[in-house]
Amino acid sequence: MEAAELFLTSFAQALATSSLYKSDHPARARVVDAAFLRLDDLCSSTGLPVFSFLDYEVLLDGRPLVAMRNWSWARRLSEVGIQRIEVIGTPSREDFGHFVDEVQRRLAGEEEDPHRSVPLATFRYGSLTLDRSTVTSPMDLGPQEEVQQDLNELEFAAEADAMQW
Repeated sequence: MEAAELFLTSFAQALATSSLYKSDHPARARVVDAAFLRLDDLCSSTGLPVFSFLDYEVLLDGRPLVAMRNWSWARRLSEVGIQRIEVIGTPSREDFGHFVDEVQRRLAGEEEDPHRSVPLATFRYGSLTLDRSTVTSPMDLGPQEEVQQDLNELEFAAEADAMQW
């Protein structure tokens, strides 16, 4: 999962640099380009990633990225309502740049202006919710299904612990 860690690190650099420079500044363009290349590498090696940020925990496709534990940007993103980032198509550099701008606006506490926003074609982001309507009772399951239910509960429990309720 090294490609994911490299991408997240360069993504954080792009966000930090974007807070200092306008979108047409060469320094900003360089770090956004570098982050986009890391994202492209990640998509090539693992497919379209889905990241979840739960306090200081980072999950990639539902699995913890142990090396990114206590990553400060996970908490920053989570606090502004970005607890999940999904890449839903092959991203372009232009779309990625708009995505970085949108995330930076959220981090800066700027209000969303529908006239200024550019629709994102290949990124979705937002907060996580728990859908309790799909939870089944172990009483409704057979022995084999109970084992799978127990495993699912363990995975969920680990994720819930990461959120530090």
